[in-house]
Amino acid sequence: MPGAPPEMAAQMKAALGQAQATEFCLTKEMSDKGFEEMFREIGKGGECKYQRFDVSGGKLDALLECESKTEGKGTIKMAGTVGSEGSDVTVEIDTKNPASPMGNTVIGMQMISKRTGDCKAG
Repeated sequence: MPGAPPEMAAQMKAALGQAQATEFCLTKEMSDKGFEEMFREIGKGGECKYQRFDVSGGKLDALLECESKTEGKGTIKMAGTVGSEGSDVTVEIDTKNPASPMGNTVIGMQMISKRTGDCKAG
C-alpha cells in the first residue's frame, strides 16, 4: 500500500482476505421491496449517482460514481446474481483522493447472502 505508514499497512494486510459473517432479519415488507431498493440505498446522501443500474432477470449490474470535496472521487461497480433465496455479488471500489496518505485505492469484495429461515419473533 504505497504511502501508508507501516502500522496501517500491517493492519490492512491482516484484515484482507478474512471472511466476515453478519446475520440479520429481512422482514417480508423489506423483501417485498426487492433488491433494487436495497442497492439503491448505497447511492443516497447526495454525493453519489448511479451511471448504470440494472437488476433484472436475477442479475445485478450497477456502476455508482461518487465525488466529495474531502474524500475525492470514486466508483463502485456491483455485478452478480440476486434472488429470493440469496445473492452473490462482487463489488469493486476504486477511489482517487490526492489529499489522502493512501492516494488511490482499489478494494474488491464478494458478498454472499443466503436465506436461513423466517425471522424469529421478538
